[in-house]
Amino acid sequence: MSETDWNAPERSTGERKIQLMLAGPGSEMVIYQMSPVFTADARFNVSAMVPQWADLESRLQELKPELLIVQAE
Repeated sequence: MSETDWNAPERSTGERKIQLMLAGPGSEMVIYQMSPVFTADARFNVSAMVPQWADLESRLQELKPELLIVQAE
């Protein structure tokens, strides 16, 4: 996907951030366990968090992230 395909947030160095989506079994897992790792890393922009499996497919089609991180049990 090229930068012209979507508005890519840039780091202070001018480098494009990787748009990612987090998905897992419940809010506790996604918000408190998964997101801190990626929000603290300047290379990533968490564009969506999906705590319910029923919403995953529609959110993927809607947002089309570059990277999907899934925690499955």
